[in-house]
Amino acid sequence: MKAAAIGGLFQYGRPTPLAEAPMPDLLVVGSVAVSEAGARTGKGEGYGEIEYALLRELGRIDAETPIATTVHDLQVVPSLPMERFDVTVDLIVTPTRLIRVETFRQRPDRIYWDLLPAEKRQAIPPLQERAPGA
Repeated sequence: MKAAAIGGLFQYGRPTPLAEAPMPDLLVVGSVAVSEAGARTGKGEGYGEIEYALLRELGRIDAETPIATTVHDLQVVPSLPMERFDVTVDLIVTPTRLIRVETFRQRPDRIYWDLLPAEKRQAIPPLQERAPGA
């Protein structure tokens, strides 16, 4: 149990370069709200989108990799705005429903460097390694 906590990560974990990470069969992303059309919003920092884009660039996932989220029924909303870097979900799991999203929306296949603030580039080591000119 201790290894599952953040402190255990640093005590028992070992860094694995993203390029060597296993290829997942499914991604599970956190969401603050999600629409039945698969649009989602997180906490607003963009970390889920950055992680997705890094994994795409490294070939660890592709456009067909299914993405799921778990939320409370109250977090399923009629619609949400979408940006070009947003990642949609295929499956929404609530305590009472399983929603399979039928609408397909193109997901980003790369990092949009022009939209990434310098402080975020500096704070995330894998971005430092991949930044243009690095």
